[in-house]
Amino acid sequence: DNSVLSISENVKSPSSVIFFTLNILFSFLTLITSIVNSIDIMKSTQLGLKQKAVLAFSYSCQIVTRILPMFSVILLATLKSGPISNENAALLLSLPIVFHLAAQYLVCHLTAHSFKQQDCFDQILHVLINMFVVIPLR
Repeated sequence: DNSVLSISENVKSPSSVIFFTLNILFSFLTLITSIVNSIDIMKSTQLGLKQKAVLAFSYSCQIVTRILPMFSVILLATLKSGPISNENAALLLSLPIVFHLAAQYLVCHLTAHSFKQQDCFDQILHVLINMFVVIPLR
């Protein structure tokens, strides 16, 4: 039942749209802040405000370029008489992810000597972490 998931009876009401938008925006800002602060801690808090802003912008662009195509496919598939069928949407969502994960593993395995020395769990974890945001291998 859709009304259970919403803050109002009508899930398409303006208050529901505002709630959803603010929720996504807050999650996005929390993620960006966490990444920038984590990098600042790794750099022994040497980053100034300008460097933090550039990092935040860079990671924001990385996330948006990965999420926007997925969101577009989902939106086009869920519209009534949408131009994309559910089967095509599933392929458009899953195949790029599978190919990205395989390519990421292959590139890391061929170029990073320390990646080869890690156990299988750490290798898989590194590839999964780098699915939406590039985090250098340490």
